[in-house]
Amino acid sequence: MMHGPVQMAPAASAPPEPQPGSTPPPSSPSWLSSLTLLLSSSFTASRELTFILSTFAVYFFYLYYSIKQEQLSRVGYDGDTFSNVASLLFFQCLISAISGRAVMALFSLKGNTTPIVEYAKPALAYLLAMFFSNQALLYVSYPTQVLAKSCKPIPVMIMSVFFLRRVYPLSKYFLVVILCIGIGLFALNPDKVNADDQTSSIGYLMLSLSLFMDGVTGPLQERLVKAHSPTSTHLMIYTNLWAAFFVGIAVVANNEVLSTAQFIARHPQSLYDIATFAVCSALGQNFIFVLVREFGALVLSTVTTTRKFFTILFSVFLFGNSLSTRQWIAVCLVFFGLGMDIVRNYRAKKNAGEKGANLPHPVTTQNDVDERPRRPEEHS
Repeated sequence: MMHGPVQMAPAASAPPEPQPGSTPPPSSPSWLSSLTLLLSSSFTASRELTFILSTFAVYFFYLYYSIKQEQLSRVGYDGDTFSNVASLLFFQCLISAISGRAVMALFSLKGNTTPIVEYAKPALAYLLAMFFSNQALLYVSYPTQVLAKSCKPIPVMIMSVFFLRRVYPLSKYFLVVILCIGIGLFALNPDKVNADDQTSSIGYLMLSLSLFMDGVTGPLQERLVKAHSPTSTHLMIYTNLWAAFFVGIAVVANNEVLSTAQFIARHPQSLYDIATFAVCSALGQNFIFVLVREFGALVLSTVTTTRKFFTILFSVFLFGNSLSTRQWIAVCLVFFGLGMDIVRNYRAKKNAGEKGANLPHPVTTQNDVDERPRRPEEHS
């Protein structure tokens, strides 16, 4: 049955003619598409530049930090070393807190909403970890200290298992075994004389205490983050302020104010080294937070692990801290274990469908527990 001629629909490609008095639809000119593409490319290039500059900054400031730390604690000035560890940490914590406050003012960040007293316990554990680590340098070489502090996953895992009831995969326990073998192989020296052996034992005891406090600091800060969600900048500021307060009491109680002033009077160069030590620590912390905020904890772990290895190389070649073949094997074993753990974590992220193992998309949270303000090394 016929119903008249069939009307053909206009071609899909033909735009509808504007009706009289109507507003033409917005156009999308080619220059706008080009601009969008250019901005997208610039964003990617900007992130790559941020990664490169931040990584370089972490390497530079912490390597220079390590040089000044070893100069003060191990090399000294005509054989006179700076043994006032509490005074050194006071300068470091105070400058770090001031640096964090400057970052807040510079970028107009929101104020702290966490009760100030909540930072006290994590700050005390953080301070003790730094104190024992720095005290160990009076008894062991700098490469020994750096390598021992690289085994931080051991106490962190132990404390997390017992206090946070966490369950780790078998590969994590394998990592602990590798780290224990490596540090044991490094410390073993059958050729030591008894006096040196006793001195080194005190140093290793200090390092063990420092690692234990590392393990305590982790759960304390994680509970703080879960309860109040402070930003990494607030953690940096108030943890270091509390630490400066606690260690300041120790400085006064031990009469280190006078002895520190006398040391600086004898060796004026030491004032520059102390100031540089503290400033490099503060700047290094800020760039660590840039890395974790923009690229995540996994990328930061890669950067800091490789940085520790280069710190050992710098110490060996710059200050003549020679290592035996067995000790070099131990160093390689420890960093091999850490490297394999990083690779495993990258694969886990890839399998979980998360992007950004190398240059990831921005992380939405600034409260990554792994990037809390830590000891020198991040504060070795």
